[in-house]
Amino acid sequence: MLRTLAEALGAQLQTSLVIDYRPGAAGLLAAKVVAVATPDGSAILLLHSGLVTQQVLTQRLDLLAEFSPVTTFATSPLFLVVAGSSPYDTLEAMLRAIERAPGRLNFGSQGVGSPSHLVFERLALQWPGGLKITHVPYKSPNEPPAAVAAGELDFCFAIPLAVLPLVQAGRLRVLAIASAQRSRQYPQVPTFAEAGVAGFTDEPWFALALPARAPAALVERLAHAVRKSVTSPAFETLLARSGGTAALSASPEQFAARLRAELQADATLLARLGIKPE
Repeated sequence: MLRTLAEALGAQLQTSLVIDYRPGAAGLLAAKVVAVATPDGSAILLLHSGLVTQQVLTQRLDLLAEFSPVTTFATSPLFLVVAGSSPYDTLEAMLRAIERAPGRLNFGSQGVGSPSHLVFERLALQWPGGLKITHVPYKSPNEPPAAVAAGELDFCFAIPLAVLPLVQAGRLRVLAIASAQRSRQYPQVPTFAEAGVAGFTDEPWFALALPARAPAALVERLAHAVRKSVTSPAFETLLARSGGTAALSASPEQFAARLRAELQADATLLARLGIKPE
């Protein structure tokens, strides 16, 4: 998604954008690289909703103090997937199995506090009586789906792009999608509400941010370029293939307000769950 956006942005800004991958610490390492960069547009952060939780969880970054939020550009619903050979044909069947044998089933995520972890914790809070299960954290988003396909995990949550090759190969099956409505791209997949969990949604978002103290004119110029880029044929084609949705903030100020609200919401959730960094 970022590669496709970067190509469209480069055309809008009449420059070349190079993606500098800095994996590790659930995105914190990449964030810190941008936080200390000169605020002249030479460094841009791919900011995602998981970093909101990482701030609350680790206190190792401050999104509103270290960055100038620009805009969100897309959301992607989470799929709940099981192995192609899994005995669970429906979401309700799997949740009932968790009820019958607390702690026996397991699921994987990208790490403690990641969106693919907290989505289950939110689901467990909403399910009557709760759900007890073993959580297995991994280091990258591609590892849990592969572990499910190999029979090492019972299920995981992942964005469509991370699992579709395995789904198409028959090694994974999708039980439900955590969006309010069925996906236009994958209409055969029921929503959580249709599968028995009323009102349950979880759609991670993706955004861009500049280092703090970036000039307002630069922030607005980048925001304008993003608005143009998400309507490019290449990006629209990617969204259509992946099941994602273009999602633009009304303004940088509105995006900053959203960050404040989500930081508070995640602080409340993590305190309730008693989740601490590992």
